[in-house]
Amino acid sequence: MLTLDQVRKIEWSKSYLWDIKFPTAPAPFNDWFPATNVTNDMGSLKSENFDIFTTNFSIPTKTSERSLSITFVDDAKHTLLDWITFWMHSIVSSFAITGNGFAFESGVLTLEQAVKQVDITRLTTRRSPIRVGNTSYTESYKVYPEGIIQFTGDSDGKVNTYTVKFIIAEVIGIPPYITNMLSKGITR
Repeated sequence: MLTLDQVRKIEWSKSYLWDIKFPTAPAPFNDWFPATNVTNDMGSLKSENFDIFTTNFSIPTKTSERSLSITFVDDAKHTLLDWITFWMHSIVSSFAITGNGFAFESGVLTLEQAVKQVDITRLTTRRSPIRVGNTSYTESYKVYPEGIIQFTGDSDGKVNTYTVKFIIAEVIGIPPYITNMLSKGITR
């Protein structure tokens, strides 16, 4: 059991201490920025129920795809909104756009062509990256957007926020939670 002094020495996790970036997005979103909300499905495990005689039990059988949901405030030029909208239309496009030296073909991209990298880093209370061993606690994924993204204009003076759901197609590198558990001696 922890003493009160031991509890006070723990640097507790805070929900606002993280940054995000899309390395291939236009500036300033290709560098670290704080979106207003990030929800990351860290894991998913599903079970199947079985009945044997008068007993019911379940066993783990599969996982499901993971997703990432990001809510962000855009700049006045709608840079991130336009970039994600262009990205969505380029993945599956039912129309072609040509003119002025620009060619946008209709069709469907492969998964490899459709995904882009997103990085999420967790920060200390001093806003520096949390370190796990020799690396920062940064998760990197190849993702593609899913669903609908909408612009809403009204007569309020508040900032526009947008929420986009991304499907995680690939985890890049060793996830920090694995490095963190291995550094503590936890094994499978």
